[in-house]
Amino acid sequence: MIKQFLSILFCIIVGYAYPQTAFQKVFGGGNADICNDAIQTSDGGFVMVGQTNSFGAGAGDVYVVKCDSTGSILWTKTYGGSQDESGASIQQTNDHGFIITGYTFSFGNGGEDVYLIRTDSVGDTLWTAAFGGPNHYDEGTCIQQTNDGGFIFTGTTYSFGQGISDVYLVKMDFAGNITWVKTFGDTLLDEGNYVQQTSDGGYIIIGNTSSFRPYNTDIYLIKTDGLGNLQWSYAYGGNNIDYGYCVKQTSDGGFILVGTTYSFGYGNGDIYLIKTDANGLVTWSRTYGGTNFDDGKSVIQTSDGGYLIGGTTSNYIGGNEYVCSVKTDGYGNALWAKSYGGNQSSNGNSISQTNEGGYLIGGNTNSYGSGNSDLFLIKIDPWNNDLCSNGNLNLGNTFPSTALTFCFTISGPPAQQMPGGAKVHAATIVGNGGEDNSICYHVGIDELNGNKIKVLIYPNPGNNNATINISNTLINSSSSILIQMFDVYGRECPIEFSKDKSNFSYNLNVSELPNGPYICKVTESGIIIAETKVIIQK
Repeated sequence: MIKQFLSILFCIIVGYAYPQTAFQKVFGGGNADICNDAIQTSDGGFVMVGQTNSFGAGAGDVYVVKCDSTGSILWTKTYGGSQDESGASIQQTNDHGFIITGYTFSFGNGGEDVYLIRTDSVGDTLWTAAFGGPNHYDEGTCIQQTNDGGFIFTGTTYSFGQGISDVYLVKMDFAGNITWVKTFGDTLLDEGNYVQQTSDGGYIIIGNTSSFRPYNTDIYLIKTDGLGNLQWSYAYGGNNIDYGYCVKQTSDGGFILVGTTYSFGYGNGDIYLIKTDANGLVTWSRTYGGTNFDDGKSVIQTSDGGYLIGGTTSNYIGGNEYVCSVKTDGYGNALWAKSYGGNQSSNGNSISQTNEGGYLIGGNTNSYGSGNSDLFLIKIDPWNNDLCSNGNLNLGNTFPSTALTFCFTISGPPAQQMPGGAKVHAATIVGNGGEDNSICYHVGIDELNGNKIKVLIYPNPGNNNATINISNTLINSSSSILIQMFDVYGRECPIEFSKDKSNFSYNLNVSELPNGPYICKVTESGIIIAETKVIIQK
């Protein structure tokens, strides 16, 4: 019992001693730039994907921004041709590169086609592909790497299938070659928004359908086996419009769905959360929202067994749109809700839990940045603090509603095997990426010690040697200081350092390091007290 108590105490001490970074950052240029997806990467940093109208080759281009753990830019890339492109989803691959999906008007078979981009770890193109039919609209909305190392993506096709549009599901190998293609839907409008491989090797897809109840739009949930063959499908909703945007398999083998409902709640658009069992049957459902518009775009199951929703609310100050997050327990009961943004509109599009137990939100804002819309990245620590411009949404008045969900089995046509598209090659255009403007930044250990940690490395960019100055606010002459350098993969790199005449200045020998970005970590007596970005350029 004592041993167990000491283990718990050790975890608590380590959790509070390790610095927990929280920040709000915006990225972009003078024109409209948006973020559709944001994830944490294996090096502890973050990557965002969306669209830029400020940089690149065309009217709009796929925009990727890679940041370090503090939200500072490491590199940016744009992808596309002379016409319009946009990125909807990004995943890090097993080799530390990235896979992206979205749409392109510049490449493919004509009109709008699904656009896939496969890159290495620094965003340089390995291959690209476009899928779709001639002079129609086809779009990719979500992509995941599968257990076999290949890829699965979903989206919407107007070129193939049964109706005006259908859910588009495509399986590829690691090189981007088509393994199989399926469509799901009936005679009217059906679309796919998110896909995840399930524990049985199959796939769960969420989207929207208007094919099975005329004059209605319902949430569309599809379960397939590993070859894309339909196992079951359901529609969820009421007598008005309901949209489904994200689904995740839960620890009990069931599923959690999030979207927006106009059928339940206050009726002007509310966040809609549905929990199902492994067979798609509803266990419970909830709505969250006020008298104005609320929108749920992303959901995760958190490490405590509850759920975290990311989206947009206009039920805060002045009726503007704000990024919002809602935390619930395992039964959907709201525990807290936060809003983020300024005096103009902001929207939340993705949410995820970070390695240290905090949360990451990706979206857009017109309140801050370089102009028009900019990418908005919000990092929250594990204790729901970002110490930034945020508001506590009133759960008593703003998120009270509970809704029963109308659920019915879809008995329309089975999945159709359809032709795919042609692989294409597109140039990578390196943009300057704009600036990472910090709205606020905080490291948790500062709060614990009541002081700020300041680290200055010069020259930066550096060549063979550099000097690092550490604020003496926390350091004393008897402290044991360790300085480490890590590359973009999180691997420690060999350096030598020695103390200067000052107790708080050190000389670094980085001559063995190749050119590129690095993270310098400073440890005092075994506790990491600071991290900063370093560029080596010889």
